[in-house]
Amino acid sequence: MAVPSYFIAIYSSGLEPAVRSRHLIAPVSYPVKPGGLLFEVDARYRQETLEKIDSFSLPALRIGGAFTRTAAVFAALLAPGTILPYGREKGFLASFPLRHLSLQEALPPGFLDTMHSWGIRTFGELSAVPSGELVARLGQGALKLQRAAAGEDEGLPETLPEVPVFREKREFEHPIESTEALLFPLGEMVESVCRRVSGSGKAVQGIELVLNAEDGGRDRKKTETSLPSRNSRLLASLLRLELETVALSSGITSIEMEAYPARARHLQYSLLEPETLAPEEKELTIAMAEKSWPESRVGVPAVLDSHVPDPGCSVEWRETRFFREKKARGGTAGDLEGKGNRSQASISMALRRERPPRPVSLREQDIVSCAGPWKYSGGWWSGEESLQSWSREEWDVELKSGELLRIFWHFGESRWYLEGVYD
Repeated sequence: MAVPSYFIAIYSSGLEPAVRSRHLIAPVSYPVKPGGLLFEVDARYRQETLEKIDSFSLPALRIGGAFTRTAAVFAALLAPGTILPYGREKGFLASFPLRHLSLQEALPPGFLDTMHSWGIRTFGELSAVPSGELVARLGQGALKLQRAAAGEDEGLPETLPEVPVFREKREFEHPIESTEALLFPLGEMVESVCRRVSGSGKAVQGIELVLNAEDGGRDRKKTETSLPSRNSRLLASLLRLELETVALSSGITSIEMEAYPARARHLQYSLLEPETLAPEEKELTIAMAEKSWPESRVGVPAVLDSHVPDPGCSVEWRETRFFREKKARGGTAGDLEGKGNRSQASISMALRRERPPRPVSLREQDIVSCAGPWKYSGGWWSGEESLQSWSREEWDVELKSGELLRIFWHFGESRWYLEGVYD
């Protein structure tokens, strides 16, 4: 005798982890309105499936189960936590108000008013109406609503598209006590994952590694590449750098690895441009620098969104961000910003800045002409006057010697500083 299927519906404010790993919960799954997920399992594995769902710790989880899809969805939406036994679907739904049918089916205009005028206000009262009389008065669409009110399924739902998952796992006969001993099995796992990803026409964007310890602890490490890559040696090297920060409290009994695929990149290099390092080699070089000097600001210089004079900071190096910004501007990765406007730009003087500005003392008789003042202030709202606030008055002055200087008066220190010299 065939074992009937059981359906489990779940709704959550953060359902993405379950959607992404739905194949680990049940072999068959469907999307259901409004924004839920429905699993079809063998009834014998109902409890096991519920435990798998519980392991994801989904926020604001609403769950319901029944031997029909319709009843499972209504159970999750209207009475979360209800797991119905066989044959109890119709009785469970009987007391719910008729307006809740709109959660799964589109109600015809005026349907609820017509039902209320007939004295029908619940699922059970609608399912008790003779089908022939209901169809004669409201048409075939009313029959579909009646079946839904009774918890009966109609038609087959659209299944979710299958998403390839690239996972590897290694279990060890004896716990491994050092990260160096993990490098060999780790390299094999990365190579296997890269072959499978490459076979699907994609490349690896990132890899997540889970180390399961003998004492039950779990350590997660994740690395991402600047550009999708199929280079297993590069990915293994990046993971090796991540393992250097692992502090083992006990031996490692198993390793789990999952690769996140992305569309493979296609690059056309010009024969007229000088040869440069491949993006993969740049990524590995930057990663090694970050591991060697963890306290340094390894990255790309960037301008702060601030009015602070001469601001700057360092941001994380990611070539994908560079390509994205160039594409948004309508250019290519090899373009130089503003290159097309050079011929139209007027010749202007350059200011050779003093970094940091140094104190200066000028006599009034040495100054031939001046322009200013330009007053700048800000950061007073931060409450940290010595660190973030500034107040200054800038001047451009010409000396008898012919030099053109940019100087400013620092109100906090009551002294003059040399900002730079004009060339």
